[in-house]
Amino acid sequence: TIIQKRGGSLGATGSVLFGFHKKGQFFFDKAIHKNLSEDRLLELGLEHGIEDVADENDSFVVTCSVENYMSLKQAFIDAKLEPDNSELTMIPDNYVKVSNEQAQKILNMVEALDDLEDVQNVYTNLDLDDLDEKELEALMG
Repeated sequence: TIIQKRGGSLGATGSVLFGFHKKGQFFFDKAIHKNLSEDRLLELGLEHGIEDVADENDSFVVTCSVENYMSLKQAFIDAKLEPDNSELTMIPDNYVKVSNEQAQKILNMVEALDDLEDVQNVYTNLDLDDLDEKELEALMG
């Protein structure tokens, strides 16, 4: 399998799932939404189940529970604040830091899995926050 060929091993069904939680996420590009702030997003979202607003360099990322996803999405639309992207995704409870060599192997495996026709999504708890864009591009080959 792709996993074994790249030095990994496959756990039992659901063995890793406990470390992830399904969440809704909304992405707001700061270049597009120039007057947007964390406070404004929190103000809009508090009544609709917002859990977190993260300021991630070029964008704001809003997180909510799956149950509140549609309500929060509608609240943004009603406020004429349409997100640039939104999705239901799996968020890890804990992130794992690895060496650049390990990160390269993992990213190559994730890319190979993602290329498989039968695979819909691939999630990882890999922590790449310390890498700049050039380092990340180099790792991905």
